[in-house]
Amino acid sequence: MRLRGSLIALGLICALIAHLAVETASPALTAAGIVLLAAVVLAPSLARGSIAAWAAALAIAGAVAFAASQRWIWLPLYAPPVLGDAFAAWLFGHTLASGRMPLIERFVRGMQAEAGRPLDPAIIQYARTLTVVWTLLFGLLGASSLALALCAEPNGVLLLLGFSPPVAIPQIVWSWFANVAEYGIVGLFVVLEYAYRRARFPQHPHLDFLQFVKRLCAITPALIELESRAPRPSGRVEPTE
Repeated sequence: MRLRGSLIALGLICALIAHLAVETASPALTAAGIVLLAAVVLAPSLARGSIAAWAAALAIAGAVAFAASQRWIWLPLYAPPVLGDAFAAWLFGHTLASGRMPLIERFVRGMQAEAGRPLDPAIIQYARTLTVVWTLLFGLLGASSLALALCAEPNGVLLLLGFSPPVAIPQIVWSWFANVAEYGIVGLFVVLEYAYRRARFPQHPHLDFLQFVKRLCAITPALIELESRAPRPSGRVEPTE
């Protein structure tokens, strides 16, 4: 649990360093952001003493040191926001496939079971719909981040690869969106969804917002099974009084 919290904190620091690197046009901060990002990705394997992970860490450090003075050192900074959004969209979206239980429905069922409350079909349907909405939101964020990265100047992806972008977008615009605004958008959506759910289902007991967030963080790791299939429960859910 401590390692997970530390990695989340390091991920946020990576985003901040990436933004500062763009803001100051600093190759040194760019290299530092890439090294820290690699540390976040490799940390679990490094903690287990994986030889492959340590070899990869040394290779990345050497490559960054070699490329620090090159213009294309900027390229790796564009990947985390796009890949992170793509992973989040997949995380929600793949549970919508036939034979799987939508991720938020799984969460709701777990919460209701722990509280010993019967399942309301309206809430289950809402949870399924909300899973779709989260999938679309992360998909849109990722697509937007990618489009801005491609068209950014002076160190955007297309320009670094030798192509002229169809529209020139200041690189700082990409950074504000990908490294700052996205977190605000996701946080705002969580708050608005919580308020809407309380208004739509006033007859059901609700945790206060901080309790809800803490419970969400506590139960989510046990519910997210990335590779195992989670079939829908058999039988109908009867409405509650």
